[in-house]
Amino acid sequence: MQDDGLSEEELKSMWDRIDLTNTSSQKKVKQLLYEGRELSQQGDDKKSIETLLQCVELDPENLEAHYYLGLIYTRQKSFNHSIVHLNEIVMSRYQYIHLQQVRQVLGYIYALQEDYENAREQLFECLKSDDKNLKVLSILGFTYYREKNYELARDYYDKVLRIDDKNANAYNSLGMIYIETEENIDEGISICKKALEIQPDSPAYLDSIGWGYYKKKDDLQAIEYLKQAYEKAPDSQEIKRHLQEFLDF
Repeated sequence: MQDDGLSEEELKSMWDRIDLTNTSSQKKVKQLLYEGRELSQQGDDKKSIETLLQCVELDPENLEAHYYLGLIYTRQKSFNHSIVHLNEIVMSRYQYIHLQQVRQVLGYIYALQEDYENAREQLFECLKSDDKNLKVLSILGFTYYREKNYELARDYYDKVLRIDDKNANAYNSLGMIYIETEENIDEGISICKKALEIQPDSPAYLDSIGWGYYKKKDDLQAIEYLKQAYEKAPDSQEIKRHLQEFLDF
């Protein structure tokens, strides 16, 4: 009679893993994991993914391999693949040291995919262990902004700034809410300028200010900031879109 609460299938999986540690397969798993991480650090994502997939094929519950696969796929913007591997960690019965980071990444990905319910679920889980986590609070602000719940988005960015009044990203994001909604464009520009004071070379913050002036129909100021932003980050799609919209206008 079992008294540990595990099903026969779970017991078999546990013993299989114990057996694995005593075989050459485990050495192969460790080797593949090491090689996969090294390849990722060298920037060879394709080979890194191939190697790490071999690792999880040999050891499907290897959380470290799933973690690196999730991060690499996220970097490549292959979000559906990333979700698969990161969820292996969230759903695992084993504890993983980077679980909170995994939930943060999942929350951000879900927000990008407009799956706001799952985004909030992951992020609120993070706040249970640290309700002042700036990254989590910022991603929640981003999530509510994309959901067009601007009041809650402002609330979370305000929370970030109450904890860290030098958080440039929070100032910029908060300012953009006022600019995009046209609720108070002058206030939005002023807040974005606080972000620029903290990081004077940021093309994103220059773009936000330029976009604010465009919304305000101040063409001279708009082109000055938008051009500076484009010169610093000519490959940014959002900056190019803002500049093009201004020029077409």
